[in-house]
Amino acid sequence: MNCDNFKTGQSYCVEGPNPPVVTTTSTTSTTANPTTTAPGNGITTPSPIQEGMVNNCNKFFFVEKGISCSTVLSTNGLTIAQLYAMNPGIGSDCAGMWAQVYICVSTIGGSPTSTAKPTTTAPGNGITTPSPIQEGMVDNCDAFYFVTKGTSCSTVLSTNHITMDQLYKWNPGVGQDCSGMWGKKVVALLC
Repeated sequence: MNCDNFKTGQSYCVEGPNPPVVTTTSTTSTTANPTTTAPGNGITTPSPIQEGMVNNCNKFFFVEKGISCSTVLSTNGLTIAQLYAMNPGIGSDCAGMWAQVYICVSTIGGSPTSTAKPTTTAPGNGITTPSPIQEGMVDNCDAFYFVTKGTSCSTVLSTNHITMDQLYKWNPGVGQDCSGMWGKKVVALLC
């Protein structure tokens, strides 16, 4: 392999995710049965897995192509912080979550799949604030919405029956035209 065309100061991908093992027939395709066991915990770990998954997992979730992080969270009763703790490879904002792999949704010795409350509380109002949040969110909110990557501002507004003025008032970081709204973040509603 000739590397003469590499440029100093540039980043290059050196490893990608392993594709899932798929068996194909004329009418169906299935993922191969789980093949490995995590060391020491006695739980069979399915394959392929998200890079960086903890080794004390006891419950797994297969991420279908096109599934959003918010769907994974709501389906499994998790916060993004819990999912990240079990699957550091997804990143704290879930941007690194791969499709067609298994991720951990519960660990031995704990039950993150219970209806655990989010981890931070907004000062003064006693309402638990989920995370990660949109930059600049007010601290007195009592309702929230997780913005998945690709969600439009108009979808957030119509789904939650709020105006752009209300969204901006509660989340100044989104900007008056919603151009600053981040995907994979929580925005404040009904403050």
